[in-house]
Amino acid sequence: MQNAFEQDAKVAMMAKEKFTAEQWTQEYCSPNVGFCVPIHRNWWFKSFGATASSLWHVEVSGELVENLGDGVLLVNLVQGDIATSGATDREVRMHGNFAVGYRNWTENRYFEISAPMDMKDAVQYMTDNLK
Repeated sequence: MQNAFEQDAKVAMMAKEKFTAEQWTQEYCSPNVGFCVPIHRNWWFKSFGATASSLWHVEVSGELVENLGDGVLLVNLVQGDIATSGATDREVRMHGNFAVGYRNWTENRYFEISAPMDMKDAVQYMTDNLK
């Protein structure tokens, strides 16, 4: 687990990136769940599969992601109806200092893509382009 200073440094580095479509040259795909999410060309990612709080969990960072908690940007598939979150499909909402994107999925599940507010544009891009 990283400390707050390390986390802030990662966020600052990632937030400086350009978020135009041509920068999203990677993707993480889960054949188990059947989704793909775009990943920025300069970022690292790792799937942790199902966790205690989500049906599927992926972490993204500007540095190598080895352990749960290393990521700055989180992709979570959760059980339930997106309406219970108070959001609509493809909406990005601010929750304190975090941007959270919501995306409907199948079988009473939806995605939450979250990161510190400086990464809101990245959250929006990933939320819009998850397939």
